[in-house]
Amino acid sequence: MCSSDLSKAEEKPAEKAVSPSANKLAEPVAPKAAEAWVVQLGSFTTESNAQTLLAQVQRAGVGASVERIEVKGSPVWRVVSDRYATRAEADAALKLLKTRLNLGGMVRPVR
Repeated sequence: MCSSDLSKAEEKPAEKAVSPSANKLAEPVAPKAAEAWVVQLGSFTTESNAQTLLAQVQRAGVGASVERIEVKGSPVWRVVSDRYATRAEADAALKLLKTRLNLGGMVRPVR
């Protein structure tokens, strides 16, 4: 082994420079807003049909309302329950409506 080979073998690799920010903890992320849940019971192209379903749901003791939205440029009226704090509460409301009114629906988060 020649002396130039020996000096190369003894050289230590340079340490990587670490930026000061790499040693800091990540900034905490703000928690998401509490999610609310609703039961969507129907969507209609005529408001009167939505109002009819709304009356049935309210007679069964479940709070609900009609929302007007646009789908492909046309109005649609959705019947949705009042908001529930948990999915379990919304599932229970849907079960009640299935039992009392034989209604289907879907539980979804509030958008």
